Amino acid sequence: MRLSGRSEYTVITISDHGIALCYFRKTGAKYRVTGHAFREIMDGDKGKTLREVLKESGGVRGCLLLTGALAEGNFFQCPPLDVPGIREQRQALEFELTRELLHVPEDPVIQYVPSSLQNPEAVWNVYCFPRTAFLSVAAILQSCRLKADEFIYPLLGVRDTDDDVPCPALESKYVYSKGQWREAGEGDFELSPFWREEWDRLFVFPPEGFVTVNYMENLLVMRLIMTHDFRKTERSVRVLPSRFRPKRLRFHATVSVILFLILLGVSLKDHAFSRIRIAKEYKSLQHERDNYRRKNKNLKTNLKKRDKEMRELQRILALKPGVSDLSGCFADLSEIMPPNVMVSSLRFSETTVDLFLQSEAENLNLPQVLKRLSYWKIAQLNQRNLNGSVNMITLKLQRVEGDK
Repeated sequence: MRLSGRSEYTVITISDHGIALCYFRKTGAKYRVTGHAFREIMDGDKGKTLREVLKESGGVRGCLLLTGALAEGNFFQCPPLDVPGIREQRQALEFELTRELLHVPEDPVIQYVPSSLQNPEAVWNVYCFPRTAFLSVAAILQSCRLKADEFIYPLLGVRDTDDDVPCPALESKYVYSKGQWREAGEGDFELSPFWREEWDRLFVFPPEGFVTVNYMENLLVMRLIMTHDFRKTERSVRVLPSRFRPKRLRFHATVSVILFLILLGVSLKDHAFSRIRIAKEYKSLQHERDNYRRKNKNLKTNLKKRDKEMRELQRILALKPGVSDLSGCFADLSEIMPPNVMVSSLRFSETTVDLFLQSEAENLNLPQVLKRLSYWKIAQLNQRNLNGSVNMITLKLQRVEGDK
């Protein structure tokens, strides 16, 4: 994660003389010093002293930056190098080490910052130290169970226009003045008007109890972080191994993945429940539809049945009374019928009677026989001989209106 642009920082200076801690919180255009603590090294144990300082001040807040001087570290300024790319610039600075330093450390680690991006001729501030110097930093961090975002040498933020820089945590007998160390004189470790004005322009300090000179390294590092140029050159100061840094990005990525999986699970659960609810509602609607169809079918059947019954009732109501003494009429017909005539079938309606007769008589005169029945008349008479012995007769009688 980026070092610049944070809202809260914890800057800790670790030196052979003491531990200085400052909390910075962004308030508008300035950073407010919300807490501070300084303690001299106890019994030569920096880890124990740092633990006491953290316990006194309340722990780490926001981005943790370490500063101070590492073993066999060297700071120098060199002319700007016209080389693109961070890796290429570091490689070019390794060649400059033999010219700038009397003793080049083994496996050197280089931090550098252009003192001004607006001025291409401005010198570069370079800090070089052996990679083994991280062992002391690792021991201190491990003893306090801490992870730091970065280690930044305080003089990397020095500018050509700055006044003499008193850094008691780095050198208790010298001050840094215009690119070189000089022996401190009387009053050099007191805050000059230049630095008083510079710090008041950038920070808001507690009303009392804050000794600015004891925290010069913290303020220099914080001033470097606050510059707009640092955002473009931040990678040039990145030297702390990843095992010493907090896994914020990985932690955030892990939390994001977990939250995404939780949201996905909740979404799938809601979707599954929604599908189950829809399926139940669909089955219920299908059941209701089938019930309505069955009821509709039964109603249609009942309506057809009732319609049929109604038509039959209307037909019955439309029938004429017919013959009141129908059995007497049949009795009369049977009395006058000759004994040698057999009635094979009989069908009658309101006004007609259809008879199918069989007889062996040769001279059967049905019109003469039926003449005595005044209320019947012959509507149709068909007679044929079958096998020369049996006469098959079809007779249709029609009702004649009037009394019997």
